[in-house]
Amino acid sequence: MTAKQYLKKAKRIDAFIKAKNEELEELRAKSTSIGAVQLTPDKVQTSHNASDKLANDVANILECEERIKKAIQDYILLKDEINDKIEEIENDDFRLILQLRYLNQKDWETIAIEMNFSYSHTLSLHKQALDAFEEKHHDFLCS
Repeated sequence: MTAKQYLKKAKRIDAFIKAKNEELEELRAKSTSIGAVQLTPDKVQTSHNASDKLANDVANILECEERIKKAIQDYILLKDEINDKIEEIENDDFRLILQLRYLNQKDWETIAIEMNFSYSHTLSLHKQALDAFEEKHHDFLCS
């Protein structure tokens, strides 16, 4: 795996957590909505048993919450690991650009402004920082 692939793992887990939170909100909204009721002159019919629906909704919500908790734990551990590996890079600019991009998830324009570099120099510096990261952690990335 490349340094960039490794460093992007935290962003992917963060995106997964955000998606699961959206799913959780949808499940909660769905669980509080009223089921479809069909009225005809002859009979009144509900779409399904309300207690079964509620039990299924609660089970789905709890399962989603557990997945989110697990993903958050993984995210925290990975960010700590990435931070430790970034801190081992000797060049201050390399450490800062990797921190801003992969842990703080800032865009290139913001990073360039914060580091007081041109956009093109920021991208060049990023490439050098990735090379330094790969050199320093070659054994780890290849395992």
